[in-house]
Amino acid sequence: MKKKLFFISILLGCFSFSFAHVGSLNVFYEGKAGPYPIRVIIRPPGVVPGLAEITVRSLGEGVEKVMVQPVKWDTGPEGSPPPDVAMNITGDETLFHSELWLMDFGSYSVNVEVYGEQGRGRAIVPVNSVATKQLEMSLLLKGILSALMIFLVSGGITIVGAAVRESTLESGSKTSKERIKKSRISMLLGTLIFIGLLYGGRMWWTSIDNQYQENLFKPIEVTSEVVIENDTRILQISITDENWKKGLYTPLIPDHGKMMHTYLIRIPELDAFSHIHPVSIDKDQNTFQVIVPPLPGGNYVFFADITHESGFAQTLVDTVLVPEFSGVEKLDNLTISRDPDDSWRMGYSLPELELDSAVQASDLVNEKYQMEWINLPDRIIVGTEVEFSFKVKDIEGGHLSLEPYMGMLSHAGILKTDGSVFLHLHPVGSISMASQQQFERQAGIKPQHGSEHKGHLDMDHSQYMGDGMHKSSEVVSYPPIEFPQPGQYRIWIQVKVKGEVLSGIFDIYVHPQIVS
Repeated sequence: MKKKLFFISILLGCFSFSFAHVGSLNVFYEGKAGPYPIRVIIRPPGVVPGLAEITVRSLGEGVEKVMVQPVKWDTGPEGSPPPDVAMNITGDETLFHSELWLMDFGSYSVNVEVYGEQGRGRAIVPVNSVATKQLEMSLLLKGILSALMIFLVSGGITIVGAAVRESTLESGSKTSKERIKKSRISMLLGTLIFIGLLYGGRMWWTSIDNQYQENLFKPIEVTSEVVIENDTRILQISITDENWKKGLYTPLIPDHGKMMHTYLIRIPELDAFSHIHPVSIDKDQNTFQVIVPPLPGGNYVFFADITHESGFAQTLVDTVLVPEFSGVEKLDNLTISRDPDDSWRMGYSLPELELDSAVQASDLVNEKYQMEWINLPDRIIVGTEVEFSFKVKDIEGGHLSLEPYMGMLSHAGILKTDGSVFLHLHPVGSISMASQQQFERQAGIKPQHGSEHKGHLDMDHSQYMGDGMHKSSEVVSYPPIEFPQPGQYRIWIQVKVKGEVLSGIFDIYVHPQIVS
């Protein structure tokens, strides 16, 4: 019980950081810029305005120059600053680095232009520009600025007094009592004026600070409950946020053909897992419903990924009590139907991992398939890149070929066991594909991985079914990511084999950085 309450308290504290993912701003992307395979990592500053760190690595040969440009969703490339040249890192001809100013709040893309032996290529990587923190001024800087203020104000008052007292006084003349009196009066008036200026400056600064506080990112507020309809459990997610109701957010668009991608996980055991897709039941997109999978009841947490027309992606988070499963589902007469891409697994409770615990390298799924983490490092350290490649084998020796699951070769969910970090990944990285396509259309790039249907993109990411390093039909790879916090994590890797979605479970411990 204490563990459950601890999980929920940590989770509630992280709701304010539910931008696209939970607990991490960093963006990871692996794809092609024209003929050049590249890997891009964007580390947003967490403050606005702020400098985002951009790293571009060439995964092939022939790259000579890389340029990067920040583009806000409502300005386009023409209204954006000119591209900056990313500097090649000395000693590594494949690695390029730059820093870009994100000057405003909202949805941005980083347009990566690559030049080399095969001409020019371009990749667009969406990123959220949000403020999640307020930088504190150091005591040393406060002291220096306070001393300068006192020096300048006292100096200004002294100058005013001296000017009245001596500016028109002839050389060698003695200052009269009347001039001294006027000087003192003027210094008093000058002091009042400076006090007024300081007060006005403080009021202005407080106004700016309050405005910044109001712009600190807050995810859309939601409420949730499980309702019973025709003896069937239905999860209902209602958007109650006032800004949403006032139309201050742009409408939602589908990603991978779904309006909402939701991971529903039982807490604190993390044993019952599902990847489900609620649908809107009203035209204003205020309420979403989905049939709860046949998993046991209990306290659950959900992470629901959504993408706005502006390209802004965020994750809705809430906890919900799910009644026990009766063993019967009457799906025929419901107002909604179960999405054929919904998947679930009843796994096992979390083990108690510690610093020296062995990392789980494989998992037996559905008693038939072995899923193995083939490049698992001996030690995973927070803030360092970790590679993800998984091989799926039929333990009975049958032929195996991975199939598309919602247009991708795989989906992954990564959850820190206290709920403070959640990531939803694909073989292209952590970006929203719908967001990327919005920016591609803005830049005049013809969509390469889908067709438009009823005003939205019905995406088929067949070009991302694998990377250049792993051509095997049994292997899926993700771009390297960085874990933002130390601690225990559970990872779910999902692939599709013979029409069946497999969900492999991996438990790891991420070590803190070593301080020398």
